[in-house]
Amino acid sequence: DNKDVSPWFARTVPSNAGDAKALVRYLGSLNVSHVGVIYVRDSFGDNFHRDILKDASLASPQVQIVSAPYDDDLVSIQKAIRRLADSGVRYVFGIFNHQTWKDVILEARRNNIIAQPGYVWLFSEAQQSLAQPGFSLDARTDGLIARALHGTGVLLLDVGNDDDKSLDEELAKFESSSQLQNELVSMHVEKSLRQGFVENFDWTYPGSALYQKLNYDAAMALGLAACRASNETFSGPELYESLLQTEFGGVTGWVSFDQQTGTRKADDLRFRVENILLSDELSTADTNVFVSSVAARLDFRATDQIQIVEPFRYYDNLTKPPMPLPPLAVDRNLVSPGLRAFCLLLCGLTIVASFGWILWTWRYRKIDVVRLSQPIFLIQLCVGCIVMASTIIPLSLQEPIPQRGLDMACMAAPWLFSMGFVTVFSALFSKSWRLNLLFQSGRGFRRVQVKARDVLWPFLMLLVANTALLVFWTVCDPLRWVRVDEENDVDPFERVMASHGECQSGSSIGGLVMPCVIVFINTLALVFTNYQCYLLRTLPTEFNESFYIALTNASLLEALILGGPILVLVQDSPSASFVVKSMMITIACLFILLPVFVPKYLQRNIRQMRRRQGRRDNHLSVINGFSRQSFQAGTEKSEVEQPPSKPGTTLVVRNDDYYVQKSMSTGSMDSSTRSRMLNFRHNSQGSRGCPESPRSRRSSRGKEIAGGIPNFRFHDSGSTKAFHDSGLSKAFHDSCSSRAFHDSGSSKAFHDSGSSKDFDVDSSKEFCMSSVD
Repeated sequence: DNKDVSPWFARTVPSNAGDAKALVRYLGSLNVSHVGVIYVRDSFGDNFHRDILKDASLASPQVQIVSAPYDDDLVSIQKAIRRLADSGVRYVFGIFNHQTWKDVILEARRNNIIAQPGYVWLFSEAQQSLAQPGFSLDARTDGLIARALHGTGVLLLDVGNDDDKSLDEELAKFESSSQLQNELVSMHVEKSLRQGFVENFDWTYPGSALYQKLNYDAAMALGLAACRASNETFSGPELYESLLQTEFGGVTGWVSFDQQTGTRKADDLRFRVENILLSDELSTADTNVFVSSVAARLDFRATDQIQIVEPFRYYDNLTKPPMPLPPLAVDRNLVSPGLRAFCLLLCGLTIVASFGWILWTWRYRKIDVVRLSQPIFLIQLCVGCIVMASTIIPLSLQEPIPQRGLDMACMAAPWLFSMGFVTVFSALFSKSWRLNLLFQSGRGFRRVQVKARDVLWPFLMLLVANTALLVFWTVCDPLRWVRVDEENDVDPFERVMASHGECQSGSSIGGLVMPCVIVFINTLALVFTNYQCYLLRTLPTEFNESFYIALTNASLLEALILGGPILVLVQDSPSASFVVKSMMITIACLFILLPVFVPKYLQRNIRQMRRRQGRRDNHLSVINGFSRQSFQAGTEKSEVEQPPSKPGTTLVVRNDDYYVQKSMSTGSMDSSTRSRMLNFRHNSQGSRGCPESPRSRRSSRGKEIAGGIPNFRFHDSGSTKAFHDSGLSKAFHDSCSSRAFHDSGSSKAFHDSGSSKDFDVDSSKEFCMSSVD
């Protein structure tokens, strides 16, 4: 094809470009993506290899070529075979010469890349003798080669179909017809030479052969080109130009020439793949005989370019094409059963602990340390932790669970975590807000009763907002389980050797927007919760958990600062990511539960005992002192003119509770009894602390003070000052009976008496605390 050397060269024998194209097309039909090419370094092998690389790069999908050239020496052959063995390719195409092909087969046999199940070898037309009928090898010298050739194939030009039968028939007729022979001689042999020519010429037809037919097409092409020449006498360049324009159907197929090279076009050729098999029936102890059959035909001019004639039998006599590459052991990066069991154990322990604190709260709901912390919100806190800890369960799911189950688990995780977070921090917010409302009202000496349901609307608002966002997320762009290939972990054939499963959304709405919106809303809830706790920072510990909530938030922040970067670093490792997520959820739940409940558990009895003892000692000392001072105050001021008083009010202390009430009737009282009257009664059994129910109050009414101290009435308006001076206001606050004081409506009289000046902010806290129940 070198026009510089042969400018008017043309041929009907095609170049190896057609063979290369046929090889790539055939391998593509078998879904072969990688093939090894071992070739001899000469003009034939180099050009053939170059054409294979060109067609492989143009194929769709591309076929990757592993090249292994060799020279005519054993060392070079060994290096080429070792390269093929190291590459791991399963399909090999050999371009050999007649001197080295047996050495190549033997070396491949030693390296176990031929005569092995899963390996396929094809040969070029240089080994077309393998497809000739009756081909055999000596069993004693070439026995290994013979067994290695079983199940191989040869790629050849296909000229043995219906188009060339007419030539075979005519040549056979010519062989037996002396008339046709004489006509040929008379047309082409001089008259003086004709005598004895027919009798002495061998007219035996040697049979159909590839190059005989190619030569026939070449002669026909020259004849047609000469007939089509513009002049009866033409030059060589004129004949060449006419030849390039010649096209016809020859015995080897359609004949046309490339305008640039003058070589027959590869697209006009037909090829076939011969399957070479060792015949046990025809072989003997001394001879190994082969048979061949056409496995496939390739015609580039036909609509169906590849026609399977019969199944190709491979070395193991199976007809299923082997895998083009070694079996790939893909690491799916599944979480090990041990890690899953460990994380599920953490989930179970957190849930059990939460249920345990729920039962403990219900069991001790009436003791001070629990009652002051509002049991309904403590239970809500535990329920939120249970829901949050349950997030670990869907996170632990993986293959072989069906795809639908994994998709549902992907969306279940954000649902559980969001609902648990909302439940926990709305409980802390509602509890803190309730206490702020109560103590703000106490500073203004107003009686305000704030029930638990009055402060549940933040919880409902957060719950509705999160639910709406999660529903929108689930419907519009839900998370789905997908398997992601790890592109950095590939084998020599650029196949991915590892992958991991994760939850992904189809767009940025579910993958970025919705999570950010949910996190933003819940972060605002966390900020407001901390603000409410900040407002309660000066209250006694028994009324709030601001210190413990601050400790919780600090712990959570520390876990986020340490765990967040770690989670980002291990996001491509399912096992590490699952463990980190599970640990962070467990730590978050424990940091919420332990600071709130452990101090209450430790103080469940100590605080109650101290308060009872302190009240008992304080009440007895105040009663004795108040009795003497009130008598003296009433006597000294009995003769002083008193200003008119309002309808009588009575401050009654019953069973350590204080009731300020108006007199039912003022008409029946004289002028001296219309002043303020104080009836003080004490249970003979001593102080019993704050009454726990109206029934206990009713059962203790009418009991006299221990020691026989009588009831005292003061008709003097100055008794209120005595009440203040005597220190009874402190006993009044300690007795937890401010509820009765508000209920009686007599707080105004208390302020008018002037005794409210020492009723400081700390006392108002005790006032409001009586309404928590």
